[in-house]
Amino acid sequence: MASLKYWLWLSNLRDVSNVTRLKLLDHFGEPDRIYYADSGEYFQVEGMTRRAAQALEDKSLETADRVLGDCDRLNLRILTIRDTEYPDRLRNIYDPPVVLYVQGRMPQFDEEVAIAMVGSRKMTASAQTVGERLAFQMAGLGALPRASTPQPCGAHCGPAVLPPQSSAAAMTSSSPGRTAASTRILPSGA
Repeated sequence: MASLKYWLWLSNLRDVSNVTRLKLLDHFGEPDRIYYADSGEYFQVEGMTRRAAQALEDKSLETADRVLGDCDRLNLRILTIRDTEYPDRLRNIYDPPVVLYVQGRMPQFDEEVAIAMVGSRKMTASAQTVGERLAFQMAGLGALPRASTPQPCGAHCGPAVLPPQSSAAAMTSSSPGRTAASTRILPSGA
């Protein structure tokens, strides 16, 4: 399997969409083969744009090294879409992230009911009120462990949804540090 450094290089290229990343992986097999490919080979991938191909020409591994250091410092594990621990439910959506950053023990997502609230970082006051109300109603129905009821700040900083018997875990497909202010991890029973 390719070094994590190449997975991080691919996942952090700005002008390469996630759909294009997945098509590149289908075509080349591994991210290191994408990294070392000739520029003309990129256009063999369906839907490749000139802008994405130019982004793939950036062979700097500086961001990948920084992310690896951040993950080490923050005690985060990196899962790739090829790892056996990567949740099948997520792997089987239309546009799964190629890399996940994980903190804590991974619950058995594929064997448990899961609910996610996803909201905008720039929400209106009305959307914040609706998000808070929905989260509190879900908690009241037992959809969330009662001890993990959301803080009054809307869906963007509500709790991780975990069954009562699970340990805390958080996952994001954004590089560490990009979303730290909007990520909240609450262990069940906390």
